Amino acid sequence: MNVHVVTAPVGVVALLSFGWWATVAMAAPLAPDITVLLSRDERPYRQALAGFDAYLKGQGIVARLDVRIIERDGAVPPPAVPDGERATPALIFTLGSPAVRAAMGRNSGTPLVAGLIVDGWDLKDATNATGVVLEFPIETSLDWMRRLLPQCKRVGVLYNPEENKARVGAAVAAARGMGMDLVAREVDSPSALPGALKSLSRSVDVLWGMPDHVVLSPEAARPLLLFSFSNRIPFVGASASWVKAGALFCLTWDYQDLGAQCGELAGKLLRGKAAADLPPASPRRVLYALNLKAARQMKIEFSDEVVRGAYQVFD
Repeated sequence: MNVHVVTAPVGVVALLSFGWWATVAMAAPLAPDITVLLSRDERPYRQALAGFDAYLKGQGIVARLDVRIIERDGAVPPPAVPDGERATPALIFTLGSPAVRAAMGRNSGTPLVAGLIVDGWDLKDATNATGVVLEFPIETSLDWMRRLLPQCKRVGVLYNPEENKARVGAAVAAARGMGMDLVAREVDSPSALPGALKSLSRSVDVLWGMPDHVVLSPEAARPLLLFSFSNRIPFVGASASWVKAGALFCLTWDYQDLGAQCGELAGKLLRGKAAADLPPASPRRVLYALNLKAARQMKIEFSDEVVRGAYQVFD
């Protein structure tokens, strides 16, 4: 497959290529060499990269970015210049899970900042990595459920205990403190999903799609959305793609601002901060998407102000 290098769309002034798997050697403080790995060459990734580059420039860090698009098989394209002309990267910046996995598989210690990853699992046990995950704090998620669905007091959640047991425990306590009741059901395999959904049909007002590799798998989308519509129990999705498919709403993010957040972490690493001292962060700007067709189906009315305030509206 041909090597693809992103240039003008993200406003990169100069691109230098280099071997990104080598041991770290910090570049000049004001002009570090950074390898950028994108999972896809699509608008959200370009927006995040633009935010990253703009933030660094705003801090006086004019980075030389070697931008590469991960190939379909997960391989990293080779650099565009001969070996002898490569600089050693001061940092690796990845966007999307395939990119961070490719970097983690070949990188032996270069500081790494990851963006556009669904959760912190991709960074688990990586002492040289940090980033921004596409997941909001529990309290933020519950607070927005309460704002948009004030009549819903009983929140159902399905979860894989191997992945989310601790998170659900924290959510139970947080919901109680907010005057809500969290009703949780374990789903350790796709085959357990129908029974868990049935057990919630008469006991919850809303179903929360907490990020979970088992519960929110592609195979689970149809039964989850059918359950929501047939029981008129609104489903809170994990992303705008879920809302487009039929979830009532979701919290979403500003891709350029996510990139700027990643740039902030990168700036700290480039100034000598250890990645282990920078835990993965959540998006700092909260947006939301609505599905008005789902709202009408469930006889839920949103105010004009709520609709106008949505980042995306599906109808």
